[in-house]
Amino acid sequence: MHEVNKTLNGGPEFQALLDSLVPAGFDQDRCRANGPEDFCIAEKILSDINYKQYGIKDILIISRVLKQYNKFHPSKCTVKENDDEEQLHDLLTNLYNCAQVIYSRHHPAAHHKRPQQFAEGTDGNPVNSA
Repeated sequence: MHEVNKTLNGGPEFQALLDSLVPAGFDQDRCRANGPEDFCIAEKILSDINYKQYGIKDILIISRVLKQYNKFHPSKCTVKENDDEEQLHDLLTNLYNCAQVIYSRHHPAAHHKRPQQFAEGTDGNPVNSA
């Protein structure tokens, strides 16, 4: 989410991009309550943005990270075409806030089991130190 924060705080060169309108499909409250299933929606919206038009590669990076995440956390999502729009700035802010909430606490949908750590015992054999 470093790229999201970098884009949001990027200064005047990012303003035209951040003011652009995108479909309003990402729901920060739903994402916070249910986990990162909405990352799929954010990825679809961001992948439709022509990053070359603005010359900002961070949007492409964000989209690729979300796409990779969604490969390992599949969910069926659709971006509803109901003519509701929001500024890209709002979408990125909501995405960033949701990711911070999800990853700052244990959430079963977002975390994997951590690998066990082993230390060497006095006899040279691995001993579970976790």
